[in-house]
Amino acid sequence: MALAASPLEKCLMEKILIIETAFLGDAVISLALAEAIRIHFPLASISILVRPESASLMKYAPSITNVICYDKYGEEGGMQGVKVKAKELNEYCFDTVFCLHNSKRTAALLQRLTIPMKVGFTSAKHIRSQLNHIVEEMPIWRVQRVQTLLSPFIKNSDTAHLPLFQLPDSLLPAAIMQLSEYIAIAPGSVWDTKQWGAGKYADLIRGLIVKGHNVVLVGSKTDRVVADVIVSLIGKNDSLISLAGETSVEEAATIIAQSVLLITNDSAPVHIALATGVHSFIMLGPTVREFGFVPPTEHATVFEDVGLWCRPCSSHGSRTCPVYTHDCMKNIDANIVLERALSYLELKKEGVLR
Repeated sequence: MALAASPLEKCLMEKILIIETAFLGDAVISLALAEAIRIHFPLASISILVRPESASLMKYAPSITNVICYDKYGEEGGMQGVKVKAKELNEYCFDTVFCLHNSKRTAALLQRLTIPMKVGFTSAKHIRSQLNHIVEEMPIWRVQRVQTLLSPFIKNSDTAHLPLFQLPDSLLPAAIMQLSEYIAIAPGSVWDTKQWGAGKYADLIRGLIVKGHNVVLVGSKTDRVVADVIVSLIGKNDSLISLAGETSVEEAATIIAQSVLLITNDSAPVHIALATGVHSFIMLGPTVREFGFVPPTEHATVFEDVGLWCRPCSSHGSRTCPVYTHDCMKNIDANIVLERALSYLELKKEGVLR
């Protein structure tokens, strides 16, 4: 006999909005909340509000019913954009909104939404006054953290659900279709201090190629600069293909999804790999594990200088090193990363690892 749903549960059974208009990586993490909602409330319609650079990829998340784009730094900028977007969102007649983004702009948007149930975190100082249910923010992995927003509705909610993408093979660029297998490397980052550096990546790639592995470079148009330097350092080689800046976000995600391993900095590709079941090797510099963005060891391997006195220097990295050394990245040895990568790939080939 099924238990009767509480008033809160009934509210959640209809139309839900998730707001996450931060970076692409944050949007991917928010899919863990969508997955939990879909599993606990399979009849719910789940929409997500994201920035344009995230929108096309979100369409491949099976938990998402509808993707709504908010070009808050472009055509929908300013307070007029907030008013227009609020009017658009109110036409959907959402029952519940989970707000994962905390800014004055988001607060202004939330204030104008006629959604009866608004849920967010205690730490969200800008939007807190707009919320019906405030959930204490736990110092845990962000994937689990976003799912705690269901706690007002479900007691002992399982927070083990991962973000998920289902990317069709047709999105894989023709340039790498002939490769039997390859390692994806995303060498760029929005923040300069998060970058391991072209020289380090070139040293690593040389070692991988010598051992018979193919490497595909991925990234955005801005990442193409560091990718081009890497290619110039290595020279022409059939085992190295650079597609950085030449693909859409969903194509880059598919490249990662089809790889045997992702090697990258602390950036969005880590979360894409998680959502597609690919293990990551992560170069962690100005940021630390305690920030909650690094997946557990079964999903990711971290390289960092744990004893460096100046870490962490920023919550998300910066343009220049505050102490002008960038030792947090320089101290990560390419030979050690290479040795661990070769060991991982051998165990994977033997079937010891997934």
